[in-house]
Amino acid sequence: MKIFRIILLFLVLSGVSGNSHGVDYFDVNSPRFRPLQVVLVTNPPGVSSKKLYNAIRENLERTLFFSVVDPVVAAASELAFVWDLQLSNQRQTVQGILKDLKEQRIRRNFEIKIRNSDLQQAARELSDQMIQEVLNVPGLGQSRIAYTAKPPGSNKQIRLIDFDGKVDERFSYELGASNLAHWSPDGQILLYTHFTTTSTELALQPVDRPQARLLRFPREIQPMGGSWGPDGEEILVTVMKEGNSDIFRYQLKTGEMFPLVKWPSLETSPAWSPDGQTIAFVSDRQRFRQPGIYLYDIESREVKSLPFKGKYSSAPRWSPNGRQLLFEAQQEKYFQIFKYNLDTDQIQQLTFGPFNSEQPDWSPNGQQIVFSSRRGGVHKLYFMSAYGGRTIRVTNQPAGVAETAPAWSK
Repeated sequence: MKIFRIILLFLVLSGVSGNSHGVDYFDVNSPRFRPLQVVLVTNPPGVSSKKLYNAIRENLERTLFFSVVDPVVAAASELAFVWDLQLSNQRQTVQGILKDLKEQRIRRNFEIKIRNSDLQQAARELSDQMIQEVLNVPGLGQSRIAYTAKPPGSNKQIRLIDFDGKVDERFSYELGASNLAHWSPDGQILLYTHFTTTSTELALQPVDRPQARLLRFPREIQPMGGSWGPDGEEILVTVMKEGNSDIFRYQLKTGEMFPLVKWPSLETSPAWSPDGQTIAFVSDRQRFRQPGIYLYDIESREVKSLPFKGKYSSAPRWSPNGRQLLFEAQQEKYFQIFKYNLDTDQIQQLTFGPFNSEQPDWSPNGQQIVFSSRRGGVHKLYFMSAYGGRTIRVTNQPAGVAETAPAWSK
């Protein structure tokens, strides 16, 4: 590594005024936080370095916690990441230094091997390591999002997109429509609902295979949607029979079904907590056609409702640590995203505006959410901090393609 050139670059960046303080002050819990400013310096200049620069910048900025700035304004920045890119027939690596510009100290040294000349993957790994170092949470560069896309004049289909948006490909290819994807705990299988003109079925499809397996159900019932249990051996299923919907446990190996919630009202959208102790679901038990969210304790069989007074609540999703729930609810005219804290019994509104924001899901590290919002006449996917604030688009699909039901890999 040509460490001398990197030292020179750091000497250029070291003339920073202001009080000495570290990145520890960075409060991501506030929806009004200012993204942490980062200077990226490439060495040596060239096409490959520029490609790596752009990939790292995109990965960092899609987290919503970082803003990459020009070295000219480095005096206002907190961090600098300087690297030396080595590309040869014998060795391909990225070696770099992450420096805290406020405290004038090196936080960490990096070295990434570039496999198969894949600079995009190297950028994901570097970005993830920087996020782990600065925010003390795992990065998201290796994660993926399944979502439902509906091009104009076509059926709904499941697609998979990488966190950085560079790969966005169709996943489901069955005749008919596919919707409502849900990841297995190990991230290897997607469960989704498959619709034809005559039936509704649940499909299991490995992420590395183009063919799905359809689950079997008694002919007199209709499965409407499902979600995985934490052990990957059973799923929760919403079952429609004679005009009423209930929630069942379904054993994947045997196909056996066991009733979980069977009320005279409509029960849908079950979601199992990460520890397997609680199930969140939706019911209009208290107010006909104005559903709310309920929590069912597996051991005690006790049920309680969330303390929300809106007209319509749905789509509960557990945080990775099992202590919070995201959900959508109608607030006056529009649907918005809310977050419920189980420890404090408090609810926080995350989205605002004269448009619907719906179907939220958590990132694997619990720091971001993805959701669908109809801001320009067509539903599109957006990222947001799990604490609220600004949003950015997830995909680059054409304007007419509706994007709904996002599910983030675990």
